[in-house]
Amino acid sequence: QALQDLEDDNLDLLTISTPPGVGKAQPLYSKVLTPKGFVKMGSLSIGDDIISGEGNIAKVVGIFPQGKRDVYKVTFDDGSFTECSDEHLWKVQTRDDRNKKRYGENGRYRIVELKDMMENTKVENQSRCNYSIDYVKPVCFKKRKLRIHPYVLGVILGDGSISSGNLSITSKDESLITHVERLLPKGDVLEGNKEYSYRIKKSDVSVRDERGWMVKTKTQQALEYYGLFGLTSKEKFIPIDYLLSDIEDRRELLRGLLDTDGYAGGHYVEYTTVSDELAEGVKFLVQSLGGFVKTKIKQTSYYKNGKRINCDPANVLHIQFASVDPKPFHLRRKNENYKPKREVIKRFITSIEYVGKEECQCIMIDDPSHLYITDDFIITHNTTLGIFFLTWVMGKYPGSC
Repeated sequence: QALQDLEDDNLDLLTISTPPGVGKAQPLYSKVLTPKGFVKMGSLSIGDDIISGEGNIAKVVGIFPQGKRDVYKVTFDDGSFTECSDEHLWKVQTRDDRNKKRYGENGRYRIVELKDMMENTKVENQSRCNYSIDYVKPVCFKKRKLRIHPYVLGVILGDGSISSGNLSITSKDESLITHVERLLPKGDVLEGNKEYSYRIKKSDVSVRDERGWMVKTKTQQALEYYGLFGLTSKEKFIPIDYLLSDIEDRRELLRGLLDTDGYAGGHYVEYTTVSDELAEGVKFLVQSLGGFVKTKIKQTSYYKNGKRINCDPANVLHIQFASVDPKPFHLRRKNENYKPKREVIKRFITSIEYVGKEECQCIMIDDPSHLYITDDFIITHNTTLGIFFLTWVMGKYPGSC
């Protein structure tokens, strides 16, 4: 009756309290993606904006506390994971569902509870993963005002020297240098001061402030604003405005990063950095654009006088995009060397492990997909109550659907 009153506009807002066991659930510490980045599940309120599984903005229209529930860790082949109850819903494909000859180019999908996937997570004598989910479509964050072009920032984070007073870029690639100079803020130019090293300076060096000091380049001022100027390679990071700007800005930033510190290795891209925070930023970028990324730690070293000297460990990121996605590089030679295999890439569930009892809740959103984005940009399902309500409305008004 309450749902009927809501549909008849006799109620503006309906809050439903249900006993544990009737809803799908994640721990309160699970992350949920919003237009302002990830927030904890437990911090959400009705009316909050979140990002749906389709990459669009949706609203939270229901929050249902579930009490303490048995929680399981769901791990995927790219190393990403999230936690949920055994009744949590997932939109998946089995190995059979992905059969193109039988079910067409996109295969078929099914909505299943986690507990129904536990006994057959692996098939073919435990040699192959059975269940897959889609990668998120590129997330539509709103464009933010950025002080320097995202490609330029990517190049500076990759091959830029920002730890001292002389801001410079080191590169052998003339096309990269030409492209960067074209995108620099008005009044900033590149000047080659030694082999392969280009200093960013002002075109008019006579411009000084009221104290008689030479005015800083706009590029340096921007780096100071974002807290980047003066940092070492191990300290570099991506400012939040660049991580949460629109799709094209994020792609341009990634191109700058990969043109400098990225390697095109056939069907994959390899990116290396000694900065843990920068590695996390690149991971966020790739995942927000619908790509695969898996991180490994590699011990780096060099030899001096016949003795091996260990350096800081490096984060090595293996990155893949679908073949139909825009090229991840600006440099032609790297794009020509990058040959992705598949038109569609999938996330495969590799394991489901019991964690323990945790305080949980589930949410309902007003998006037709019934999907939202949780930890590591993993697409998962909201409560079945939303499906029930929308199905009921569709059945009542079939001609309007």
